[in-house]
Amino acid sequence: MTTINLENPLSLILQDILKDPSVTDIELQEFSSIWIRNENGFGRWGAEPLAFNVLKEFLSSQIYGGNKPEEALSHKGGSDDAGIVLGQTRMRATIYVAGGLLNLILRVHPKRILQFEELGLPSQILEYAMRPVGINLVTGGLNSGKSTTLHSIIDYLNRTQALNILTLEDPIEPKHVDIKSRVIQREVGEGKDCISFEKGLEAALRSDINVLLGGEIRNAQTMAFMIEAARTGQLSMATVHTNGAMETVSRVAGFFEGANREAALQGLSELLNIVVSQVRLRDKDKKVVIACEILIPTPAIRNAIKENKMNTIYQEMMGNPSHGHVLLNSSLAKLVLEDRITLEQAKSVSRNPHDLIV
Repeated sequence: MTTINLENPLSLILQDILKDPSVTDIELQEFSSIWIRNENGFGRWGAEPLAFNVLKEFLSSQIYGGNKPEEALSHKGGSDDAGIVLGQTRMRATIYVAGGLLNLILRVHPKRILQFEELGLPSQILEYAMRPVGINLVTGGLNSGKSTTLHSIIDYLNRTQALNILTLEDPIEPKHVDIKSRVIQREVGEGKDCISFEKGLEAALRSDINVLLGGEIRNAQTMAFMIEAARTGQLSMATVHTNGAMETVSRVAGFFEGANREAALQGLSELLNIVVSQVRLRDKDKKVVIACEILIPTPAIRNAIKENKMNTIYQEMMGNPSHGHVLLNSSLAKLVLEDRITLEQAKSVSRNPHDLIV
């Protein structure tokens, strides 16, 4: 994580924005208005656009060691990610050029790790996620709270069990403190603790680790490492950028071809503990609320995964909710009935809004 000079001109603006504790995202572009996301939604902050060179000077002096941001980005394929610390606030920074103008997108990390009990998620998630061996997948779109959920599980394990826990993160988001467990957090990236997730996962397989948080599964190699880690006796947790439990299994299958796909699905069918797919909304009091879909790998589900029968997975989830499955529409309907969100909100995030019955 890079510590930012609090006296930098843009730092002063950011500190002013962060006086609002509900701010989760800040988006800046040269010569343009500042945009933020907070409890009121997404909108402009302030009346004036960024002054000339304010963003470029900030990136040069605070992120790139005095080098020109455009040159640094050209060596990184046009975009870059970094973890920054501004006072007591940790943020994930994404930097890129669009239309010839520099852009900086900041995601604000919570100042403390939210405990699982605070998230309002079904307790069965924790029950299945606490198994000593296997694979736990938390999925969803951008800003759906995937990392928040996984870190709340890590926090619960840390508070209740004596374990050796390893996380691979880009960047490190919340900082865990050892309680009953030892928590090692490795930052991934050039010049960081390990050069790539693949290298970090490879090292984890040779370590005395009980729990592995492996970041986002993006390709066949990272998925294969997660399966292998679970086979060696680790509890492996990761995120997948998909919407829906069935889509998650399909995405994993899509990483592989031929015999490799067959082997990967065999491993997933044997080792999967749970899939949680999330969407995040604001309730009527403007508080964050999470709706989720839950896939529990019953024998029928395991066989469907093994045989790559995606429709069978969905049919099993619909027909046997007593096995612990939860459909997203059921979770959304519950929030509507509790008068926490409106029916219109629920339909706006449902993948099958016509089937949403309250």
